[in-house]
Amino acid sequence: MPQLVVAGTLTLDTLHDADGRVVHRGVGGLLYNLVALSAMLGDRARLVPVAHVGANGWERITSALSMLPGVVLDGLIRVEAPNNHVRLWNRSGGGRDEILTGLVPPLDAADLAPHLADADALLVNWISGFDFTDRAVAHLAAAPIPLKLLDLHSRTLALLPDGRRAPQPVADGSRLTAGFGTVQLNETECWALLPDGERPDSAAEVSDIAARSVARRVLAAGTESVILTRGERGAVLVTSSGDWTVPTPDLGPALDPTGCGDTLSGAYLAARILGRDPLEALRQAVQSASLKATVSGAEAALAALRRR
Repeated sequence: MPQLVVAGTLTLDTLHDADGRVVHRGVGGLLYNLVALSAMLGDRARLVPVAHVGANGWERITSALSMLPGVVLDGLIRVEAPNNHVRLWNRSGGGRDEILTGLVPPLDAADLAPHLADADALLVNWISGFDFTDRAVAHLAAAPIPLKLLDLHSRTLALLPDGRRAPQPVADGSRLTAGFGTVQLNETECWALLPDGERPDSAAEVSDIAARSVARRVLAAGTESVILTRGERGAVLVTSSGDWTVPTPDLGPALDPTGCGDTLSGAYLAARILGRDPLEALRQAVQSASLKATVSGAEAALAALRRR
């Protein structure tokens, strides 16, 4: 039975609509990766989340994970620090605002090593941007695991004094992506990785040409494939042989984008474990992410993905 390690942070999420009303409370972060993996693999794989979990979130988080076939809790480390709480506001004209409170300590190499030794696949997700120490980053890069996927996620976001998140340039992108066969990037992450002088004023202004240039730089640093996620426009697979666009299927109105990128990376890795080639895996992943967009919360996402 293959073992898949999913490393990063599990969050407590509160989602508000454009008028400020709370529309959903639940567990997020790595949970969306695990929902996609569990829906596709079930008990055919051993799914190991590795994360620090704050004492105030332990019961809710472990309860949420226990509903997922294949997930084992061996990699969870309970800490006294308050668990990450992410509050999200979806804007009526598109986009969203995010505030982070609470912050568990980063994972170190010693936290990861016992679980990586027998891993067949690894998904690393910078959910908070503060998920790993430098030693952990080096250990993850060097781990000789056949399938390795990296999502830079919030590593490209600054944490302002009031808890708000804002895009920030990332100068050490090649160090962060080293050792991973697949790297997943959205528009904000592409913006952060663009060199000074090529970076527009906002992530929304990053062109498809600029995003592909970032992908080619990541490939030149040793990565085999880059997934560029483009929201409602689907995703692009970029390799040394070329690039292929996978459009978003029409599955109904998009209700909530929370966790769509995490669902995509989880589903992509699951499809690769099942023997799909990268392009077919991305097609399945975009389908899963599109289904997630039609519902709010991980529990509803699991039900939607199982019905597929």
